[in-house]
Amino acid sequence: MQSQVEGLALAQLEGLAEALLGFEEVADLEVWLKMSSVPIKP
Repeated sequence: MQSQVEGLALAQLEGLAEALLGFEEVADLEVWLKMSSVPIKP
């Protein structure tokens, strides 16, 4: 996870922090990451 967020802009990090509070499932987080153009590494 750390490697996925290292390259994010501050605004994206703020959005991620807010979004994480609302995610009830890992799938929701994956969808948000894809929509935010964050490369998901296995």
